[in-house]
Amino acid sequence: MNSTSIEIVPSEELLTIKRDISRLIELAEKRPEQLFQLRWIESKKVPPLLGISNRTWQSWRDKRIIPFSQFGAKIYVKLDDLNALLEAHRIENSKTV
Repeated sequence: MNSTSIEIVPSEELLTIKRDISRLIELAEKRPEQLFQLRWIESKKVPPLLGISNRTWQSWRDKRIIPFSQFGAKIYVKLDDLNALLEAHRIENSKTV
């Protein structure tokens, strides 16, 4: 035997729930694009981010100092690779007593 119960929800609360569900659907649909943006960065954004010249950045790519992906004229770099580069060149502070 199935029992059915009916819950009464105030209309204002129902509208809030509907808006929240719509927002969740919107975020779920955008998620692949957002994940890409969190993992990869366009190459042209790297020099200002690192405080280096475009020529230095080009030289680093030519020397394969950092991995990158290229599709036609578009070049992308993984943020993890940039972080690894910075970590590899990190200089620890000296301990003072």
